[in-house]
Amino acid sequence: MPHNVTLPGKSGQRITGREIFSFDRAALKTLGFYVPGKTATVNDPAFTGARFPHAIVAHELTHQSLMINTTFGLFTHLINALRERGFASDDVFQTCHEVQWTVQEAVATYAEMAVVAREAPAKLVGEINAHRRVKMVP
Repeated sequence: MPHNVTLPGKSGQRITGREIFSFDRAALKTLGFYVPGKTATVNDPAFTGARFPHAIVAHELTHQSLMINTTFGLFTHLINALRERGFASDDVFQTCHEVQWTVQEAVATYAEMAVVAREAPAKLVGEINAHRRVKMVP
């Protein structure tokens, strides 16, 4: 995970360093998300109960990196832009998204667990087991 990632301070506290993700207090169940062309987002751990927020940041930034830096990510962006302009169908975009979803989640989850292993090695097995119980949806 990049060293310039910092968790937000409490309300009214000044945050130093560069912020590269945002928090959304409205989401109570989703730990984080990335929407192509937008900022990787981690929902507030005070509401979601995320035990390792830095690991969620790594997970979402990995999605962002894969979408920006891989041929398949670029292709997905292109298909989405064409879809938004009426030159490609929703089905084409959906197929493109579904085909890459498994690889995206595998790589992002690996990055997430690597942060847990670094921050709290004794809790890694528990986090892996907890992750297996979560229903993942594309």
